Amino acid sequence: MRSKPIKSSSPPNRRRSKLRREKPKRGALALLLILIVLLVLMILFTPNIGGHPAANVSGTEVPAADAATGNTHLRITEVMSSNRTAYPDETGAFPDWIELTNTGNGPINLKGYGLSDRSDKIIFVFPEMTLEAGGHVIVFASDTTKNAAGQPLHAKFKISSAGDTLYLFGSDGVAFQELPIPAMDHDMSYTFIGEGSYIITEQYTPGYENTQEGYAEFRASTLLTTGALVINEICASSVTTLRDGDGEYPDWIELYNASDRAIDLSNYALSDNPDKLVKWRFPQGAVIEPGGYYVVYASGKDKGADSTGWPHASFRLRSNGDTVILSDIQGRMLDLVTYDLLEADTSWGRDEEGSGAFKRFTQPTPGLPNTRAGEIAMDTALCLANTSGLYITEVMSGNGRQPQGLRPVRQHQKASQMAVPRYYA
Repeated sequence: MRSKPIKSSSPPNRRRSKLRREKPKRGALALLLILIVLLVLMILFTPNIGGHPAANVSGTEVPAADAATGNTHLRITEVMSSNRTAYPDETGAFPDWIELTNTGNGPINLKGYGLSDRSDKIIFVFPEMTLEAGGHVIVFASDTTKNAAGQPLHAKFKISSAGDTLYLFGSDGVAFQELPIPAMDHDMSYTFIGEGSYIITEQYTPGYENTQEGYAEFRASTLLTTGALVINEICASSVTTLRDGDGEYPDWIELYNASDRAIDLSNYALSDNPDKLVKWRFPQGAVIEPGGYYVVYASGKDKGADSTGWPHASFRLRSNGDTVILSDIQGRMLDLVTYDLLEADTSWGRDEEGSGAFKRFTQPTPGLPNTRAGEIAMDTALCLANTSGLYITEVMSGNGRQPQGLRPVRQHQKASQMAVPRYYA
């Protein structure tokens, strides 16, 4: 019996579809990646002018109740992005710097205002300080943070000499000035000249008006005739001579302006180390008038003028001998005074009634001439400072011995009267 062929139960072969999945072209993929990168960059670097508040990375945020939009009279007016020898900071280094100016007619409280090289992050925040109309403030872009009131200001970023952008923020965290900085050579500044215009110039004027007159004033402030500004008196073991704003009696250094013009001391420095001439820089705005005296407490407190009107240096003096050096902020020495052992409440100063050479004074005269008139004025000041009502009215020395000649004994009278000597036979 012939068997019948059995039909296969497997499904018939299906025709392959002519449609195939095509791989995306490489060019389209590259274009997509470029678009994604551009979008990310736009998010990160698009200016925040009038936008949402930037992140404050300084740790000194202003309470929401105190936040305010930026005063547009405050403006970045000068920038140096490659400071090689132009304008040193308080340490003698040459970081880049930014000048801000109050171009309005009234004062501006800068507390909470911010400065940055990024639109989305505030790197530097100003302390409690007021900038008067027409006033200037310098911030060093040194990549360190220093924002104590009355001290030199430093921001924790640097400015690229190949070109950069700076942002100025109100205390609400919103940027109100964006300033693109062009590429510049060393010791050139990008300077505001009015009407929204800036120029690149070699006539930098940090702290002065951006004019020919301002440049002349700045140059004059950094150049000094030999002998115009000198160290005049040093007290290295003060016990009762001059009380500071904290009620203490630190050592002190006195300067004298022998010229016929006022001298801006913010361009000068004091030191006790010949290897570090710009050890302590005078505070901004410190001025010594013609023929005037200026006292600096050598207390080590390193702060601006206290309630007495005098600032505190960052170093102290040794009573057994030391050296005090006056220099400009570029490290050029102007005066140097070396002294030996000084006893308590004695000073080493110039003899202004004699040859001008240094000698020891048993009655120091801080802020006054080293003369008899200065001593009397100092005596008077000490009497006026005594509000206790207790005074020495009589002194006898050598009781029981025959006095030889007249012996002067000082009587401190009431605070409203001058201290005068009395004589006893």
